[in-house]
Amino acid sequence: MVAKKKSRKRKPLSTAEIARLFDIANDTRKRHAATLTKLVPQLNPKGEKVSGAEKDGFPTEAKRQEARRALLAEYRRQWESGRKSRQSPDRFLLQGIIAWALQVFTQPNPARALEYFLGLRQRPGKRPANVDRDLQITADIIEQMNAGKSLDDATVALAEHYSLTAESIARIYKRHQRTMRSRVIEERAAAEMQNLEKK
Repeated sequence: MVAKKKSRKRKPLSTAEIARLFDIANDTRKRHAATLTKLVPQLNPKGEKVSGAEKDGFPTEAKRQEARRALLAEYRRQWESGRKSRQSPDRFLLQGIIAWALQVFTQPNPARALEYFLGLRQRPGKRPANVDRDLQITADIIEQMNAGKSLDDATVALAEHYSLTAESIARIYKRHQRTMRSRVIEERAAAEMQNLEKK
């Protein structure tokens, strides 16, 4: 006889917890801090500039995405339990979800706006500063692996050269390996085409 697992019913989030998650997801604290320091100079006596680049105490994009996912999961849980017990989800949670839906679906391209909102796609813009270095690291690892070294040996060897840890080198390689492998294949094909044209 198979023993049934007890399913732990998760207690729904309180309105205060939901408000805190919305605060992180919408990044309202940063906007409020910037507005308050402009309107009330006593809060910012030194006249320091409050900008979006300041990360002290403000949620990062990853934290905002995590809070959004948690709120959407909480909405799904409350919706499913509400269907069984004929209760509606928390009103504050419902208002926030509706506001997000209006924000997303009033955009010119709602599908792309939803991808940006859920973090499935990055907004176009400036490339990170270390992309060229990261691609070079990945190319060096591929070159060493083609010479017969293992990934671990290659990362340790390159860690000293680039003044990074072996774990960082491995993460960089894993992030950029597909891009570099396709570039290597394209370069080899171009070189072979040039050789064939010369003959």
